[in-house]
Amino acid sequence: MHGLTKACATPANLTGWLYAIATNSVIDCYRAKRPTDPQPEDLSTPASDDKVAEQDVARCIKPLTESLLPLYRATVLATGFEGLTLQVIADRERVPLSAIKSRASRGRQMLKQSLLRCCQLDV
Repeated sequence: MHGLTKACATPANLTGWLYAIATNSVIDCYRAKRPTDPQPEDLSTPASDDKVAEQDVARCIKPLTESLLPLYRATVLATGFEGLTLQVIADRERVPLSAIKSRASRGRQMLKQSLLRCCQLDV
């Protein structure tokens, strides 16, 4: 878990990362309620040059990442905030790529659940 001292840094593509989590959460809600209805058209990604909004969202997400178990937190921070690839993390930690993929997936799922618990989404 070396090299994760930049926990406060924003992800390389924070907007994309956060909107992917939010979009997937909203899509999951819609699928659970009406699995055959089409998804709303307004689930698009905003302009990527909105740095102030990115920083605000990063400040909101940071406490949620801190609540993850250390193993998952390190992987989520390395991929989302440091921009490392899963392969680089696997090589660095000398574990199989499949283990890192599993950690990343579980960590993102835990982060999504935390986001849904703390933030009420009207869908």
